[in-house]
Amino acid sequence: MKRVLLVLLAVALLVSPIFAGGQSEATQKAAPASFAEGSVVRGGTLVAGKTTAWSNLDPTKTNARADDRYVIGQIYEPLIGLDESGNFIPQLATSWEMDDSKVVLTLRDDVLFHDGTKFNAEAVKKVLDWYLSAEAKHVYRSEIAEISSITVIDEYTVQLNLSAPSAALVGALANVAGYMISPAAIEKYGSDLSTHAVGTGPFILKESVPGDHITLVRNDKYYEMGVDGKALPYLDEVVVQIIKEDSVKTTNLMSGDIMLVDYNNSVNSTLALKANDAIKTVITPATDIYAFMINVADKQLQDVRVRQAISYAIDREEVVMAMTEGLGEPATFVSTSNQWFFSDYTPYSYDPEKAKALLKEAGYPNGITIGLRYISREPDNTVAQLLQAQVKKAGINLKIEAMERLSWVEMHHTNQGGELGFAKLNIPRVDPYQQYYQLVGYITKNCAEYERYGKDLVKLLEDSKKTYDLGERKAILAQFQKMDLDNAAHIYVYANSRYTSWDKKVQGVIIETDGSWNLKSTWISK
Repeated sequence: MKRVLLVLLAVALLVSPIFAGGQSEATQKAAPASFAEGSVVRGGTLVAGKTTAWSNLDPTKTNARADDRYVIGQIYEPLIGLDESGNFIPQLATSWEMDDSKVVLTLRDDVLFHDGTKFNAEAVKKVLDWYLSAEAKHVYRSEIAEISSITVIDEYTVQLNLSAPSAALVGALANVAGYMISPAAIEKYGSDLSTHAVGTGPFILKESVPGDHITLVRNDKYYEMGVDGKALPYLDEVVVQIIKEDSVKTTNLMSGDIMLVDYNNSVNSTLALKANDAIKTVITPATDIYAFMINVADKQLQDVRVRQAISYAIDREEVVMAMTEGLGEPATFVSTSNQWFFSDYTPYSYDPEKAKALLKEAGYPNGITIGLRYISREPDNTVAQLLQAQVKKAGINLKIEAMERLSWVEMHHTNQGGELGFAKLNIPRVDPYQQYYQLVGYITKNCAEYERYGKDLVKLLEDSKKTYDLGERKAILAQFQKMDLDNAAHIYVYANSRYTSWDKKVQGVIIETDGSWNLKSTWISK
């Protein structure tokens, strides 16, 4: 039976803030205003500040989907778009239809890649064939794995043939797995796309200095029109500077050295910028969930009682008040109450005596000493010290160590090593499959715990894609959550909404549903 997109993810993730005191700010979500013709100002350079360096400009290699989209989202575009409420809308595809065996996409006929080559059905086929190939090693291949082949129907119509139903597929095509790279660039540069990023977006890569800055220039052949009847974007150039220290980034925004920041890492920055009359500060749809990633192959952490003890030893309410001054809330899982698949199941509360009892039962009557590694940034540095002090009351001695981000990712994600890793998971994702898939990569297959529950977690997540019925999907995802929590496969600490800020001279900033910028309609007033 044919289903149109809207049947699929009534999944439109709600983007209203989930925290007390934030509801009135939901209407401040940035979107392009309906500026009168002649009121916009063309030209100029927008200098922005970003806390975390992009992991890779190649969409097949990015390991920080939401953070990287601040940059690569200006260069690349997905087949399907999202509006500010998370509903699917036309992007490079003007319409689409799907059933259990196929998705048929009708494409725009006026789009060129940055290298001047034509975007059409043949291009879509070549890109998706590349994404699905073993050679590409696409980090999000699982999201589009049900595509068995691609058929070009005519120049601007393409059919994705499916090996099985996939309720998550359209959401994947609206995200990184749906980004369109120039096939000519793929053929020419292959594995070197990180330095030769060629998409269809409003900005073209001019220069990238990893860890320092990236410069993007206007795509003169962009297909969307501005209110003045000329092609977007309005800006000539965008320079994104990497500024790791949140206090420095905030000071630079208030002084005018930069005009836009990705998000505020500390509540102090948020409060200071909200009080500044020259700065606009808004709450974005994005939420950060701070959690422990656990190497369940570790000798001590193999025992579920040890993992549960750590969870009971954390005073989440104290963390929330200390780190967010009440703007955040304790995290129960990697979802929030305004999402349709949310489950309120959580078996843990602050109970250091129960933690001690579990450790004794596990054979550690005198407690344990274990390593906790985190990315060297705020608020991670401060949270790690607070957690270290908290769990010590239960006999857990944390040896904390700050690491550079890429080294941390290599240890805890790529190699699935270390002991405890502390990190933030960014939500929402377009589909719960994408949102929860962040978790299963941290469960190593090289241990008894994988056989005990890890492979079942993966199976539940895959099963959640096989039905379009939201009730059935929600039930499967609730099982996934219960299994993850009961086994303390991860330990969730607190959740905090992302706030972003910019100089009030900056107009027309679009904030996407994952919190990242879209600068195609942005301009700077005189």
